[in-house]
Amino acid sequence: MSTIKVDTIQKANGSTPTAGGLGLNITGTVLQVVHAEKQDAINQTSSTYTDTGLEASITPSSTSNKILVMVQGNGGQSTASRSGKLRVIRGGSTEVAQTSHFTTMANASLPFVVHVLDSPSTTSALTYEVQTKTDGVGSMNWLNSENFGHLTLIEIAG
Repeated sequence: MSTIKVDTIQKANGSTPTAGGLGLNITGTVLQVVHAEKQDAINQTSSTYTDTGLEASITPSSTSNKILVMVQGNGGQSTASRSGKLRVIRGGSTEVAQTSHFTTMANASLPFVVHVLDSPSTTSALTYEVQTKTDGVGSMNWLNSENFGHLTLIEIAG
């Protein structure tokens, strides 16, 4: 058996080849992971979506790659029968995920989890943000001190 060892591989034009260009099948491979967390409680009273401050940025290496977006944290309220929603946006306006109405009992705090596979079709830097809103009647507490709010972005080769 022989072993070939090299420091670098270059194409004839001097550029660096991609794994796909070398004939390697990398579809589904995790390429990078970005994680952000926030513990500051957010007392949300607005019936329109408002930034929580939980955000993270990632730059895909290929337009065919996907971004697995995962959000988890706690939400609750001080008044019974109030509800709220949470969503994830990309680039300041493109909605990639939204929860249905999130309702809890008075003074209760329940965990929430959102997972979505996004296909942004770009190699530009992307910022994903978590936003929340209420039904406009009561207030919701998001990402409270009982648990950190987490946002994880995973680039997956397409």
